[in-house]
Amino acid sequence: MKKGKEAMLSDHMEGFQEKPINYNAYEVSFRRWLVGQIDAEKMSFQQARDRFDLGSQYRRIIRNWQERYSDDIHLSLQAMSGKERTDVKALEK
Repeated sequence: MKKGKEAMLSDHMEGFQEKPINYNAYEVSFRRWLVGQIDAEKMSFQQARDRFDLGSQYRRIIRNWQERYSDDIHLSLQAMSGKERTDVKALEK
């Protein structure tokens, strides 16, 4: 290679810089929902990263959210049928 024609890879990395993400801007309801989806194995860490553009620190962030927002007891309640709703309303009167 001729002298003066050298180029550093880092000179051409401006398109690959990671944008800073403010994880505090995510609402608590979203954090709880996402943790619930991951805990219920309906979504993986990678799927969450790709779907919500969470950046390279996504594992650490989600684990922090899991510590904060995971329920100790996971309840799965079925939706009430129409008859059950009317029965409940009748009992409330």
